[in-house]
Amino acid sequence: RNYLDVGYDSVSYGYDFYDWDPTLYDYDFDIETTQRKSDQVILDDIRSELFWSPWVDSDQVKVKVDDGIATLTGEVDDWSEREAATENAMEGGAIKVVNKLDLKD
Repeated sequence: RNYLDVGYDSVSYGYDFYDWDPTLYDYDFDIETTQRKSDQVILDDIRSELFWSPWVDSDQVKVKVDDGIATLTGEVDDWSEREAATENAMEGGAIKVVNKLDLKD
């Protein structure tokens, strides 16, 4: 059994200068009711993320966005590049990423 008790002290974490306490924030929001970027803006942002990523060769990754869902296709060098591409797509604004990237043999 784990009897670990975790307390949140806003002073020790430096949250005093914020107008809100992050430990009280409701993170359980409904993605369908939040304002989203258009598919074209998401696509452009994902392409920018991939282009500037030091871990992904953007020339190897093709991106399609439909209703906020990004689909990645192409061929990458290794698993870390595949995972980095997924992260880039999320950072670009996709609400979900379908990663169909293949690994080079």
